[in-house]
Amino acid sequence: MILKWWNRISSWPFGRYFFSWVFWSAIPYSGSIRPEIVELKKGHARVKMRDRRFHRNHLKSLHAIAIANLAECASGLSLVPSLPQDAQAILIHFDIEYLKKGRGTLEAISHSSPPTTSAQQDMVVESVVTNKKHEVIAKAKATWRIGAKRNP
Repeated sequence: MILKWWNRISSWPFGRYFFSWVFWSAIPYSGSIRPEIVELKKGHARVKMRDRRFHRNHLKSLHAIAIANLAECASGLSLVPSLPQDAQAILIHFDIEYLKKGRGTLEAISHSSPPTTSAQQDMVVESVVTNKKHEVIAKAKATWRIGAKRNP
């Protein structure tokens, strides 16, 4: 469903921004960094985050957790929209390695191989965060537990 809406809306004028805004509203914590969803397709996501004073630390660089939020967001967007309709995913483990201070607009790219069934399994999805100079700022590994949706 998410990919269907992305494919429909993203080509409109301001469509990517509108889609990103809906994402911010639907997932408030991830939305706190105002991620701009740039590219979204089955098993792939590219997400940007502008450098805002609100997300900075005392070293005048982007806060480590804001960068982690961006990496986690990209990993989830590369996986969750491509899951079978009867499946869901929840993050159960997250590792990140910071390689440089994050300054300026950052971009996270993530690739995954979404499962074709809702059978319970854990999947590790990697994200790479880069700056405008294409220098790697951070590398993250998110472990997602996939399983069948439960009826309320």
